[in-house]
Amino acid sequence: FKSNNLREVVSYLCDFAFTYFEKNSVALNIDEHIQSDDFDGNLSEGHNRQIVLIFKEAMTNAVKHSMCKGAHLRANLQGNMCTLIFSDDGVWKETRSPGNGLKNMYERANKIGAILRIKREGQTEVSLSFNINKVKDEKKLLR
Repeated sequence: FKSNNLREVVSYLCDFAFTYFEKNSVALNIDEHIQSDDFDGNLSEGHNRQIVLIFKEAMTNAVKHSMCKGAHLRANLQGNMCTLIFSDDGVWKETRSPGNGLKNMYERANKIGAILRIKREGQTEVSLSFNINKVKDEKKLLR
């Protein structure tokens, strides 16, 4: 995925999630504001790839390891800090050990200076917090 625009990255993840979960008979809920203009911001070079791969891993793990029946994708934006959150109603069997997908997710987050949190309390929740450069802020600087 080539775009560094957060809204386009999120749109790509939504499309991937919709297709993947539909194919695997998993109900998917995507917050409708997740693709709003509020998310029109630029990511630093290469961050788009790491974000996409982290969430693809989380989504495929939800089907392969947790046997989930439902999933939810949402996002929060506070200032220049974005948090993408993916949750599923399954229970992951995978543990954090060398060479597995969870280890790679943490390494990818570290590469871009993001904070990755994985909670497994009743449902599994993967959240990734990272900085963006808002397009509106950049336009103000150009004036």
